[in-house]
Amino acid sequence: MAASSLYQIEKLDEKNFETWSVQVKSVLIHCGYWNYVSGEEKKIETWDADRKLEWDTNDRKALATIILSIKSTQINYVKNCATSNEAWLKLTEIYKRSGPIQKVNLFKQLLNLNMKESTSMVEFLNSFSNIVEKLNEAGIQIQDELLAIILLSSLPKDYENFVMIIETRDTLPSLSVIKVKLLEEASRRNNQESEDSNKQQAFRAFKNENFNKQKDVRNKSNVKYTKGNCFICGRKGHYANRCTAKGESKSFSLVAAANRGVRKPSAWCIDSGATSHMCCERDSFSTIQDNNDVISLPNKKSLCAKGKGVVIVRINGHNITLKDVLYSPELQGNFLSVGKIIQYGGAVKFNRKGAFINDKDGSLLIHAKQENNLFMFEAEKVNEELNSVKNINQMWHRRFGHLNYQSLNDLVNKGMVNGLNLSRDIQEQCKTCMVGKIHAAKFPQKAERKSGEVLE
Repeated sequence: MAASSLYQIEKLDEKNFETWSVQVKSVLIHCGYWNYVSGEEKKIETWDADRKLEWDTNDRKALATIILSIKSTQINYVKNCATSNEAWLKLTEIYKRSGPIQKVNLFKQLLNLNMKESTSMVEFLNSFSNIVEKLNEAGIQIQDELLAIILLSSLPKDYENFVMIIETRDTLPSLSVIKVKLLEEASRRNNQESEDSNKQQAFRAFKNENFNKQKDVRNKSNVKYTKGNCFICGRKGHYANRCTAKGESKSFSLVAAANRGVRKPSAWCIDSGATSHMCCERDSFSTIQDNNDVISLPNKKSLCAKGKGVVIVRINGHNITLKDVLYSPELQGNFLSVGKIIQYGGAVKFNRKGAFINDKDGSLLIHAKQENNLFMFEAEKVNEELNSVKNINQMWHRRFGHLNYQSLNDLVNKGMVNGLNLSRDIQEQCKTCMVGKIHAAKFPQKAERKSGEVLE
């Protein structure tokens, strides 16, 4: 029985003592030799000769079981051991260290553990659990909540949405619950990848099978195909009324939904998939700078941002400053990035009542209602109020006959006028002044070079 069990156990080497010790202990218990190895049944000198012989025989069998389950490179550690208990303690002393250095190394391994793309979720969770068990055996007990935070921090970037959903909960789930959810999420992704692969293979087979048939039908048909693009799918060769894509599913992403005509200057959509705040109205920006960032859309298309700046939205009587907002007039809506909100210390919570955005202190800032599976809210227009200082500068600039801004500041600083309030922060160039200074270049009075031939 012992021999057949040993064949199924990986022999001891420098790396597998934890699993090896558990398996060999089970074999010894099954064979009835563990009491000799653990030292629970010791040899007593007052025993008679037969009982001593029986103890020596069983102890040698236990020692042989241990030696047969280790690799030849490890035999030197136990070849001089007289009893099975001595051999077991020797191996435990060598491989199961619990000193300060071992504790520090194990804790570093736990903090530096990151899931790689080539690693499955089951393998990653096993590695995480093994390190935690080693720390427990070394006498370091880590709280369940801290382990859950470390586990979430070690996930790759493609699990950011999963982590974000966990973080938006009022209470952090237990470590065991998070492990179960991670396994379910990994299984769902694997199934999705398998379904997508099967669909692609089926589509290729269908396309190859019907290519010649479709070609013959097109040649025989009297229908004239347009050279332009279809308004629905964007492809060439047919009109929108003959497009086969118009009967597809109506499920869409947030940005795609905005292209269905929901654009409003004061409407904002909370988008968990957006990496930056985005605005389609130039007048909504209080400050803006040129920017050429590329905005990728879910339909594999992209837009080019025209600028990046600060937008201040007013809601419930409070002004909320949005930084690093991308401006693109081609967007069909305004989008609030959940990732950016969390990056600046805010919190976002989704439920059936809508989306709730809180500040660092937990105060409610925005309540977005769910409309057509989108979380939307209306903001008051505040650009006129915020630009009032700039408009005052422009007004006095025009009243003084388009006097330059530096001279306007001199009027105030040198006390030349009373009641003139200007801001030095905003000094835009006047478009009228710029146009007025445009002049035609003078015509040259002499030719740059002389003709060398007739009619040259």
